[in-house]
Amino acid sequence: MEFTSSFIIWSLLGLFLVLLELGHPGLLLFLSIALGAFGAASATFFTPELGYQLAIFVGLAILGIILTQWYLRRLGKFFNRALGQTNVYALVGKRGLVLAEIGEQQTGYVKIDGEVWLAKTVSGQVIAVGQEILVTGTKGCHLIVKI
Repeated sequence: MEFTSSFIIWSLLGLFLVLLELGHPGLLLFLSIALGAFGAASATFFTPELGYQLAIFVGLAILGIILTQWYLRRLGKFFNRALGQTNVYALVGKRGLVLAEIGEQQTGYVKIDGEVWLAKTVSGQVIAVGQEILVTGTKGCHLIVKI
């Protein structure tokens, strides 16, 4: 087995791309292209034709990019499902207590799980202090509530 200059060039390109990936963690683009370079380096043992080596390089790089994107999308769906809603969005569906009257054009305060939030009502109804409310949505950092 003889290491040709093509093998050395493709291997150095692959190594350079891996080092670029280490400098840009999380991107995974350079690692996908490095897969193509290492594949082309392996192809030098089977054929000296540069056209075939380039075809393998491009094909494996594209395949690596596609598989990486697919994997990252699946991973993203897992984390979104596992973590659930946070911040003000996690309050939708919860019940709370009115601390300051909420009117048709007036913002009031509600207490939910020990935290005080600004609240509005969409229906225009007046909700008095001490009444229990249900959070139906959010608008900015305001809760939309109803009785």
